[in-house]
Amino acid sequence: MDLSFTCPNCKQELVAESKGAGSEIECPSCSNMLTIPDAIPQNVLPHSSNESDAHPKDEKHWSVPQHDGPVESLIEEALPSLEVSAKDTEKRIRVKTIRHSDCVEVGHDKFDEIAGEVLEKIGQENTLHVHPFNYDRLDLGTRQMVSDYGIMIIFRA
Repeated sequence: MDLSFTCPNCKQELVAESKGAGSEIECPSCSNMLTIPDAIPQNVLPHSSNESDAHPKDEKHWSVPQHDGPVESLIEEALPSLEVSAKDTEKRIRVKTIRHSDCVEVGHDKFDEIAGEVLEKIGQENTLHVHPFNYDRLDLGTRQMVSDYGIMIIFRA
């Protein structure tokens, strides 16, 4: 038979076999060491083969929403990748913005490399305009305003 009890530290509900009563375990939620309690009628869980002898099983009554017409989808499809968009015959104008601050990794400036990769994926025939821009942002580490730059790529995809 199984025992149901809660961690005294985080109140996480736990279940253990009754033969483990008295032994110490670590709470999987808060890592607090606790002792599995002895079996008493309040913490003994019923067996699935003989449910009627202990606690009655809680019945859940769920309601399913009913609709008269078509249901609106709450999940939108992801946009196709640049490679798929470039092969599409019906192309629309799109914008891709690359900020310099997003391209710096542990002191290495990869702005040119990343911008080159994006432009290569888009392709010269699909690139309409590459527009440089400057902006100011708050550096969270130093709490100072920092001037930065980036490019905005307007392309067909």
